[in-house]
Amino acid sequence: MKLPFKGAHGAPEGVPAPDSAEGGAVQARGAYEVDDHMVSPEEVAERYNVTIDWENIVGSKGLTSQQVKDLQAKHGLNQLTPPKTTPEIIKFLKQFTNPLMALLLVAGALTFMAYGIQSPRDKNNAILAAALIIVVTLTCLMSYLQERSASSLMDSLKKMMPNKCTVIRDGQEQKVEALELVPGDLVRLYIGDRVPADIRIIETYDLKVECSSLTGESDLVPASVDRKHDIPAEARNLVFMSSLAMNGEGRGIVIRTGDETMIGKIASLASDTNTHRSTLQVEVHRLVWFVGILSFTVAIILFVVGLARKMSPLPAFVNGFILVVVANVPEGLPATVTSLLSLTALRLRDRNVLIKRTDIIENLGVATIIASDKTGTLTQNKMSVENIYCNMELHGGKGFTPPPAAPQASLERASHLAKASLMRRSQLGRTSNLGRTASNAGALGRTSNLARISHDPATQMAVGRTARPRGDGSLEFTAPPSNLGKPSTTLQAVQEATINHFSVQGFSELNSVTWERSSTLTKLLTIATVCNKAKFTFAEEQSAKDGKPEHTAITVPMFQPGSEDTRKLLGDATDCGLLRYCDRLVPSSLVRMAYKKVFDIPFNSANKWSLAVTSCPGDANHQLVMMKGAPEIVLTKCSHHLHNNQEKEIDDDFRASMNAAYERCGFMGERVIGFCYRKISARSVDSFHVEGQGPPTEGLVFMGLMSLVDPPRPGVLEAVNKCRSAGIRVAMVTGDHPLTAEAIARKVGIVTLMTPREVAAEASLPESEIDITDERVGAVVVTGSQLRNITTEDDWDDILTKPEIVFARTSPQQKLQIVENLQRLGETVAVTGDGVNDSPALKRAQIGVAMGKGGSDVARDAADIVLMDDEFPSIVNAIEEGRVIYDNLKKTIAYTLAHAVPEVLPLFLNLVLNFPLGLGGLLILSIDLITEQGPAISLAYEHAEADVMKRPPRDNKKDRLVDGPVLRYAYLVYGITTSVLCMLAFFTIFWWNGVPLSSVYNKGSDYWMFPDTQTDLTLTGTCKFIDGVERCRILSPREQSIIYWQAQSAWYVTLICSQFWHIWFCKTRTESIFKHGIFRNTVTFYGTAVSVAVMIIIVYAPFLQGIFATWYLPGIGWVPMIGTLFWLLPYTEYTKRQVRTNPDGWWARKMAW
Repeated sequence: MKLPFKGAHGAPEGVPAPDSAEGGAVQARGAYEVDDHMVSPEEVAERYNVTIDWENIVGSKGLTSQQVKDLQAKHGLNQLTPPKTTPEIIKFLKQFTNPLMALLLVAGALTFMAYGIQSPRDKNNAILAAALIIVVTLTCLMSYLQERSASSLMDSLKKMMPNKCTVIRDGQEQKVEALELVPGDLVRLYIGDRVPADIRIIETYDLKVECSSLTGESDLVPASVDRKHDIPAEARNLVFMSSLAMNGEGRGIVIRTGDETMIGKIASLASDTNTHRSTLQVEVHRLVWFVGILSFTVAIILFVVGLARKMSPLPAFVNGFILVVVANVPEGLPATVTSLLSLTALRLRDRNVLIKRTDIIENLGVATIIASDKTGTLTQNKMSVENIYCNMELHGGKGFTPPPAAPQASLERASHLAKASLMRRSQLGRTSNLGRTASNAGALGRTSNLARISHDPATQMAVGRTARPRGDGSLEFTAPPSNLGKPSTTLQAVQEATINHFSVQGFSELNSVTWERSSTLTKLLTIATVCNKAKFTFAEEQSAKDGKPEHTAITVPMFQPGSEDTRKLLGDATDCGLLRYCDRLVPSSLVRMAYKKVFDIPFNSANKWSLAVTSCPGDANHQLVMMKGAPEIVLTKCSHHLHNNQEKEIDDDFRASMNAAYERCGFMGERVIGFCYRKISARSVDSFHVEGQGPPTEGLVFMGLMSLVDPPRPGVLEAVNKCRSAGIRVAMVTGDHPLTAEAIARKVGIVTLMTPREVAAEASLPESEIDITDERVGAVVVTGSQLRNITTEDDWDDILTKPEIVFARTSPQQKLQIVENLQRLGETVAVTGDGVNDSPALKRAQIGVAMGKGGSDVARDAADIVLMDDEFPSIVNAIEEGRVIYDNLKKTIAYTLAHAVPEVLPLFLNLVLNFPLGLGGLLILSIDLITEQGPAISLAYEHAEADVMKRPPRDNKKDRLVDGPVLRYAYLVYGITTSVLCMLAFFTIFWWNGVPLSSVYNKGSDYWMFPDTQTDLTLTGTCKFIDGVERCRILSPREQSIIYWQAQSAWYVTLICSQFWHIWFCKTRTESIFKHGIFRNTVTFYGTAVSVAVMIIIVYAPFLQGIFATWYLPGIGWVPMIGTLFWLLPYTEYTKRQVRTNPDGWWARKMAW
């Protein structure tokens, strides 16, 4: 398959992409289809029958009141349709449809019936029936409360809807409810307004909107009257409901309202998207059906056998059907599983992962691919200075150490360097910027040390702090003054920090600041600070009388070294990034006081630059013209450049050096800003407003470049590498530009292999000639425009089977398509996202992960998991917990199912051989619901085994929670062994009391068990002639009952004590228990202690002996349970050793669970 790489990285602004027609070969569900952006504003006004005065739009008539009424009747209110909801009572009652619960409920009801028709009535049946119904009700209630999470998707969307807006109707500008808007309304947007509907822009005054949650575009989007792209989301002449106007103002015509808006389409797509059943739900469903069918089958067989032996129907039914069901069904398993999941959810919450659906936890362990959003997930969603070009040198903005020099001859070479650097960083095990060995890099012509230090020295440097380079390239900082970094009423002393040929100057007194004394870097930082519209959200300074500071009252807290800068900024993302960075080095409040702004020209898309005229500190006769803008534009306005504080003419060497740095930063997806200045004679403010006498825009002095990027979050690279070692792919799915997406993907390790572009460059072929199925292509960057041209599943497969994938400029519908096609290929997909545009994919994926801090409410409601710290590495923690919970659930199931055979065997002996019942129904329930709960739940606290994050994701079609090895182990290996020991203990008690086996066999229906109805029993083989008279040992009904209760207690104690030993062997599946640590999980001690304590109370407490039919157990009855330890310990250790040393061997494949 050859992707249409023409226009792969998006058409240039103002040039429609040739293959970008909405609704191409693949029509995604819920596609947003409009064409109002394709026609002129006059045609849009005519289409919607709205009257507009194009000479004076403010004086337009707009729609009439009658038109509004007619349109409201046709289109309805401007609101989103709420989805259908299920009543809570129905949700609760659905819990009883669980086959396991239904089976127990039927068993309880039938036991009540048996109790009612039995004569005389057996109170134990009534207790058993009541216990079953109570267990079912409580379990269903617990499940309901656990799953209860009313869908608040539409409520979250409503929070994003504006309340009022400004429209022109009947020739009057008026405020109306946003609900009342209709297509054709003429709306005015101000800074701070939330866009009330989808609007076609007809007039704009530097209007910029923030719509990252809808489109994935992390930057502010400038609105335009003219179309910039064929795709509505990128047309720029459309703004969408719920977006926020962050700059300027504008007017437009409403073209879509309510469900027809883009957010409405996304909402309907999210609401219509079916949620997949979790892997755990599937596994538990299989377990329930298996146990249910097994229980019912065995119960029917034994019931029929009992009837064939001419047993009374009621005892045969109770013992042969009801108790068999009770014994086979692990009544406590639902509660145990719920408890395990809840405890894991609490543990994950401590690791900043909020689980909305506990059954989704186990899904994490099956995840094979993470489709991650970029903005706010992999990156910090705030622009940050990445590199600085000054004095003809390119330096890293963070560490002030040289980054890689500009690409030598082509972008492909830079791409290879990036890949090599990423591999080297991975080997070093640290987060750093791209680096390579020194090379002769184009016109830079110098050797650069490209290694980056892993910490951020800029965050440690402030006014009054000095740093000097050590020999190893690290920085040595002097101690700061005692009041450094604190709100201060005094100005800092003048100090200077020299870092890699840069000189950063602080200020002692305001009147000591001069332009001439400033270093090259300080001048660059000054221009970036002053020629900047961004500001902190609180007052930066307090002006004193007559414009002079009576004392320096700085109300902006200085950046505290070593801490995170959490101060809020208002303004364009680029300006905010520049100001945040510059303020770390020289406080912006002081700079702006020293360089008072006299006149300015704001940035506009036509000029592509902004300009400020300021005072010149220390020289009242001059002023400074400061300019910033697109580097290629700024350079054309300069005749000189500043090099080591000396103005030099711009020559070919400088142009080559600057262009090389510009290309390098641009290739890495960074936004590059150029800066220049010119010193002019001081003039009055009014003179700048005279036509033809504005500030000069030619003959300026080029200062340098600063590049910005939305930086990766800390720890993302390590998290991606950890995912890769665990066999999990990480793909990027973003609405951002493909160059930016690829650059970030390389920085965080998502892309490390060759792309088609690199393969083409290496083979000296056009990129269009490289098929992505080429084995040399390991990574692909695919745009939304390319996805529209995919027509077959084979084409999808060619992309989705690549080891490394980046999707850019994708729509919500395409994100959903990506998820669905991955699932078609058998992948278990985890999707991360933070915007409204991510919600359909979040809901569709097996695991939806939303951001808790920076994410939208809509995304959080659609997701299953919320990262409270917005950190991608938290996903890795969740995946590890998912794998651990799978292991622990499997251990729990193996432990819980193991008691089934020892519980069913006494029923078999009773019904088939007519032995006394070895274990009564209440004792079975006490095991399932009480004594086994503590040890089973303690497995939730079991630590991960050593290899848990080194295994590939398990195959959920083969590796089941309940599979052949688990059943063989539980029912055969452990079940039969323990059953033999229990039976040995049972008959030992009879032997200990001198009762021969012949007096027990075939006596169960008439003797031993029924003290109120049975008669004296003459023990066979005990008769002797004494004085000519045959004397036999005869047991009274009371004596029979006491011996039987002791024997039943022996069975009960042996089974519980065997489980006591068993829980220690279940703590690991592959690792030796001795290496894993017997004492690591102290909760197991508490759980087993409770289990043994309950057992002793039931056996020895007189007030319970009559209820449970138990009696004081002689010492001989405790001996058989030791056999479990001597048999199971060597067996389990041998099996685990086989798994570790010979995983493909027969024993490991068939016997290891």
